[in-house]
Amino acid sequence: YDNEWGFSCRMADVAAAMGQLLN
Repeated sequence: YDNEWGFSCRMADVAAAMGQLLN
C-alpha cells in the first residue's frame, strides 16, 4: 500500500535527520 511506502520513507528521513544531528 502507499501508506506502507510513505511510512518507510518517513522513517528513513527521520533516521537520516537523527544521523545528521548525531554527527
